[in-house]
Amino acid sequence: MTVYGYVASKEALDVLVIDRILSGVQIPSADVGPWDERLRLLLIDARRVLVEQPNLGDGHPAVGGGAIELLHRGAFGPEASRLVTAVNDLLREGGFGDAHLDACFGALFIYVTGYAEQPATSDIFEIGLTALIQGLKPLAIPQ
Repeated sequence: MTVYGYVASKEALDVLVIDRILSGVQIPSADVGPWDERLRLLLIDARRVLVEQPNLGDGHPAVGGGAIELLHRGAFGPEASRLVTAVNDLLREGGFGDAHLDACFGALFIYVTGYAEQPATSDIFEIGLTALIQGLKPLAIPQ
């Protein structure tokens, strides 16, 4: 029996696969530090998890492609939603209002997924991530 006897469609399978991968991303608790440090740690862990799964389909896009490809195609299930909520909660904690929330999330998502596809070292990624988070701070509402 094929996998489609258990899953309704390829899209549903993509959601299950990406959710399984993203379940490994840890969300730092409030006692770890301020919102920006927790955001940085969450996104570093997200990149780590995505880098560990560079090619889900053994190079055959019809079989699955890469984790990043699935995310960009919208394979969002409960685990992806958990991480989106966590990032948005941290941004709100940092003072970002609704007017800038989507743009800030989008910039961070593109940065993390872009670097997950690149052979850059973790050090380069982390330096850029820190700079990106610092660069977004002026968009926050002063508290």
